[in-house]
Amino acid sequence: VNMKTSHISCCHMSWMPNYVSNYLTDTGFKLCLITGGHVLWEIEGVHYDIYKDDVILLDNTTLRRFTKIHDPEPLSMQIIMFSPDVLKNTNFLYMFHNTPLCKTRIIHGNEIQGLIPLLNTLGEECQKLLPYRFDITCGLFNAALASIARHTGFEYTKPTKNDRKIRQAILFIDRNYTAPLSLTQLAERANMTPSSFSKAFLKCTGVGVTQYILRRRIEYAIEQLEHTNKNVLDIALDCGFNTGAAFYQSFKKITGSMPKNFRKT
Repeated sequence: VNMKTSHISCCHMSWMPNYVSNYLTDTGFKLCLITGGHVLWEIEGVHYDIYKDDVILLDNTTLRRFTKIHDPEPLSMQIIMFSPDVLKNTNFLYMFHNTPLCKTRIIHGNEIQGLIPLLNTLGEECQKLLPYRFDITCGLFNAALASIARHTGFEYTKPTKNDRKIRQAILFIDRNYTAPLSLTQLAERANMTPSSFSKAFLKCTGVGVTQYILRRRIEYAIEQLEHTNKNVLDIALDCGFNTGAAFYQSFKKITGSMPKNFRKT
């Protein structure tokens, strides 16, 4: 799902214990509520035991995969997807980034009074075709994040000038990642030196500029592999790679697998 401006939605998904998961990232930001089952989830190389009522916040660059879904119950999950602009407090976005300063944390939702019912109500509201649905879901979502922030002791600070510049750069990359992009070009757009821009980008996102662009391109490639019949070379060129060899090398490095393994059979 490609994130649109002012977008929030909810879906329910389930996986059987024999499901095999590849490494992946995704477009957009997600709040995942485990509604059933038990899974060993690898997130950026760290393994987490995840149980019913656990909540996980994921950004759009975090590599993850299901290592093992434990028998006998299937894994089920409510996934809330959103674009950053729906957040009333934009600092909440930092709770989703898996950076050296803010590592992924598993939130035990049943320890936060009213959180699970709030998320369930949000999910129900998303399915309704009623007036003001967007306003109500955004309100519920922001209330849920505020509860999580209070419970976890999340400390937010006013964004610096560089923070705002990096967010604008991320938005530009997300809209143009298939085009040729250079560190110099992005730094000039942000009115920063390449060195300062590179350091600020890494601090904000936890990944380097080149790595971020590569991940966005590979996400798009996975989408094309799963939902089109295009050959791999055409997909590679569509994603902004100059050669098939460069595409294969980057794809293997980021996903740990080959493009053919993402084809729907």
